[in-house]
Amino acid sequence: NWFKRLGPPGGTYLGRFDGGAEQTKKQGTSGATQDRYMHGGAGMVLGREEDGSIVWSGFAYLPPSADGAPSTLPVTNNVAERRALCLLVHQLVILQPTMQAHSVTIFGDSELIIYQVLGQYQVTDTTAQAEIKTIQEHMATLKAHSCSVSLRWQSRVHNGGPDDLAALAMHRRASSHRFQEAAAPRRSSRHSTSGFRTPHPTLSAMEEGRHGFEELWQEKGALGQMAPATRAL
Repeated sequence: NWFKRLGPPGGTYLGRFDGGAEQTKKQGTSGATQDRYMHGGAGMVLGREEDGSIVWSGFAYLPPSADGAPSTLPVTNNVAERRALCLLVHQLVILQPTMQAHSVTIFGDSELIIYQVLGQYQVTDTTAQAEIKTIQEHMATLKAHSCSVSLRWQSRVHNGGPDDLAALAMHRRASSHRFQEAAAPRRSSRHSTSGFRTPHPTLSAMEEGRHGFEELWQEKGALGQMAPATRAL
């Protein structure tokens, strides 16, 4: 079962999120300007701080809209970043009864989203307000279950894994996630710039049977690094 892959209960965890958006054409069109819309992707990673093992990771596709027509709220980088954080904390709520984490530190390279969640930046859009509220409620739920959650900013150069996952979501126009087998990764220093080191790309089997997925991750080595935040909020 998936919960066996989380390892022993307790301990501290590190999470990372990222999102991105780009222009795309409506599938089946010639690519004319009027057929181009914004779509996006979200990437999330969760790992144990103690030994650096990555236990869960996922990506989510953000289409222009359900029917492929221009969305009333276009997908932007901020929308994708916010969705990624929302999905990550939602997954934490699902996992907490099993993993019983004492604390989770979540890293992201979007100061805007982090400050909005912390209530230091104003949120005017009603859709964004609802999603920010959901994130805050998930964090409160975790706290009520003995897990403190903190948000920290880190430079984009140290956020390559989730960024590549977000790009993969857009490339494949698909969403997926997996639990990483609890293997024994190479131990790394908490203060090392290389962060979470694993002996192999940790997402090579997320979409087993899909040609090219393993090669893509071997090429990018996306989740081989999980660097600590450079600045706390």
